[in-house]
Amino acid sequence: MILTITNLLIIVIALGLIVIGLAGWLWRLERRLTRLFTGRGHQNLEELVTNFGRELTELDRARQEIEHFLVAADQRLSSSVRHVRTLRYNPFPDQGGNQSFSTALLDEKGDGVIITGLHARDTMRVYAKPIRNRVSDFELTIEEQDALASLDESRRVSNDQRR
Repeated sequence: MILTITNLLIIVIALGLIVIGLAGWLWRLERRLTRLFTGRGHQNLEELVTNFGRELTELDRARQEIEHFLVAADQRLSSSVRHVRTLRYNPFPDQGGNQSFSTALLDEKGDGVIITGLHARDTMRVYAKPIRNRVSDFELTIEEQDALASLDESRRVSNDQRR
């Protein structure tokens, strides 16, 4: 290719346009960086980073407080009544309907109480038997044993459903 004055002039004009385009791009970039570092609303980049660091520290402290609260709540829940089962029955076949009941109230560890109410025509008797680890020191009636057994069954079913 022979470099003539016309070809050289075209190359110089093209290079000039490229330089002007790059200068415009560089000017815009410099303006944007100046705005970024000086900031708007009297906050520069350093103040923003400092504020974000402070807010991150506050969020971490709040997260730790929430974790401690949840651990305490979980401990309280494990000792609260979590499992309740009531069975109604008729202990006296010749009288009335299913007015008697046995209710088991247990926590996560299986500690709690079984309350039994025996309803007869002219009396109502209520008994409470403490339960430790799903066992009582007192002899349990068949209905009370059924109430405990149905709690165990419902617990197994709910654990299987969670999996």
